Amino acid sequence: MWRAPPDMKFQELLVTDGSKVAGILGSIVKAIESDALELNVEEVSLCFNGVCRLDIELLTGSEAIEVEVSGAPWLSEMELSLEDLMVEISLKPSSSPRRGVKLSAIYESLPELILKLDSSMLRALSKRTTLDGVEYIALYMDRGSVAVLEGDVHKVTIPSIEALGIVHTHPEGACGFSEVDVRSTAYALSNLTLFEAVTTPSCAFYIARIGFLDEKDFETLLNNTGGITTPARLPSIKIERLTYST
Repeated sequence: MWRAPPDMKFQELLVTDGSKVAGILGSIVKAIESDALELNVEEVSLCFNGVCRLDIELLTGSEAIEVEVSGAPWLSEMELSLEDLMVEISLKPSSSPRRGVKLSAIYESLPELILKLDSSMLRALSKRTTLDGVEYIALYMDRGSVAVLEGDVHKVTIPSIEALGIVHTHPEGACGFSEVDVRSTAYALSNLTLFEAVTTPSCAFYIARIGFLDEKDFETLLNNTGGITTPARLPSIKIERLTYST
């Protein structure tokens, strides 16, 4: 864990329960996407170390993970190394009948898993935002760690770091995306970020892509006025609100 000197803005690089899940599942998803021209997320399925269901404890407790991928004929065998977790992942395409966890379920569950697992950290950051207006951003990376950076009062700028997921803080009562937030999210998802989220002390609100971002969905986000504060579903986008348990 690295912290900034006292005269600098707050910066921290750390491994959390959420960053482990983001690194493992996010890296697997991005690897499957890498050579796909088209992607039917209902046709692709995965098994992890012979277990054909999503077992988070199994995944985060393993130093070596073998992923059997069915329904992805474009995929070649590949090895992934998550340096901050010291985890090795082997992806092996399979021609066997599709079984296991649908890829769509990975896209669907990933944001909520991360937000719940890291709720203590994210809520603490958003409580600071509620007190003084300074926003923070958490960048979940494919190496298995999360970079937490301090922004400015009522705004935070996303640095040029490739991230699997991006979460930034809002003060209590602002659990939703502003018009500017929606626009930046549209571009992030089109550049293959998996999700963006806003967090307050009591809830989180996220926009996630399910498979590749559809062009019409991209335009819908870009043409949004007034922001988004209610859950919705588009062909390639899930918009959801999550209330933190107390």
